[in-house]
Amino acid sequence: MLKILIIHNTYLQAGGEDVAVTLQEKLLKEHGHEVKTLIFRNHSFKTIWKKLVHGIGSILNIRSFNKVSTEIKAFKPDIVHIHNLFFTASPAILWAAKRFKIPVIYTIHNYRLICANALLTRDQKICELCITKKTPYYPVKYKCYRNSSMESALVILITGLHKLLHTWNLKNNAYIFLTSFKKEKFTGSSLNLTSKKMNVVPNFIYDPG
Repeated sequence: MLKILIIHNTYLQAGGEDVAVTLQEKLLKEHGHEVKTLIFRNHSFKTIWKKLVHGIGSILNIRSFNKVSTEIKAFKPDIVHIHNLFFTASPAILWAAKRFKIPVIYTIHNYRLICANALLTRDQKICELCITKKTPYYPVKYKCYRNSSMESALVILITGLHKLLHTWNLKNNAYIFLTSFKKEKFTGSSLNLTSKKMNVVPNFIYDPG
């Protein structure tokens, strides 16, 4: 049996990703695995300055790096399974796992790594302008994230910088996509993932009978 450290960054409003994490934790425990879940939380910032400071910190959050490092030292997991790292956890948690040579699985719940608004849509239409671009300017031009050029630029800075650093590729042992369609969209994307790292595992619910 395995010791599994699940890491998840919640949004300001609870959603389906949170439910998926809870169900996965329960299922793994039922099958005899030792599981610990580490939660990071986003905060609401009302001023532009605080949003800017928080956004820059999301590029590589040293506090998150230290928090995960401490957890790994104490729990000694066999695997780290990440469900979301935006924005407080930041890509720093990938570097923390790599520091201790712990295999990482990253479940992709949306398209954030290749689309600023995470939906591959714009103005209620399909938009795939950024899929193959490492640092696209379209999100800034069209204010794709929260209808803000500044916040869109911060998202692109986070994802784009770590594409250039190969964080998304070299710091992960495997990716899980919820559907074959989603896996197809990431295949040949700016992340440059190898096919052997890409797996399809759907979300699930318990049989209600």
